[in-house]
Amino acid sequence: MLAYSYTTRIKLVSSDELLKRAVFVRGPDRLDVLNITDDGGIWVNVDSRVGVDAGAMVGVNSEDDDGIFRDIWKSIGRWGIRRLDRITLKLTTIHISPQADPSTILASLDTSPMDLPLTTEPPSDSTWLTKVSIPVFIAPTQNTSALLQFMRRSWQDGTVAVQAHVDRLVIQGGSLDDNGWRKMLDQQRLGVHAAIRMKSECWTW
Repeated sequence: MLAYSYTTRIKLVSSDELLKRAVFVRGPDRLDVLNITDDGGIWVNVDSRVGVDAGAMVGVNSEDDDGIFRDIWKSIGRWGIRRLDRITLKLTTIHISPQADPSTILASLDTSPMDLPLTTEPPSDSTWLTKVSIPVFIAPTQNTSALLQFMRRSWQDGTVAVQAHVDRLVIQGGSLDDNGWRKMLDQQRLGVHAAIRMKSECWTW
């Protein structure tokens, strides 16, 4: 019943709001090149820190003006999130474009499914984020002039500003090998966009 309730509530939240309120990413902290394919693709391992504030996602984090009955209802919700424990994310190919020109594809990225632990009422610092290590296949664009122009502009501005676009994102309850009741939490998001900005001096090679 709780899983069904969460699925219903999450469907009411837009993808943009979901990313802003509930998904936190720090990094990448480390990039290791694993292999370069004959067609120019690159396998890299990305170390980062990720957190999912499920309490904010479904609205069960406590607030100062909560009454006694609302506080009880939210407590049950937080207990349910702890029971759910984690979610699995499955993404189609991620397309990376400059924020100034979303029609230009700089690279395409493919990742394997990943499971992430859920949190409620996280602290204000980043200590609650989970370290993840993800293998990613990067297929850079063959449009060399567009890539060089983007790199030149990023260097001049001192900021890397890109947009990530995913045609379809699947969110499932439980870990990758979980076949129990947690799988009742199952929904899809179509056409998900995320803006990514970072200082260009943060990139070291």
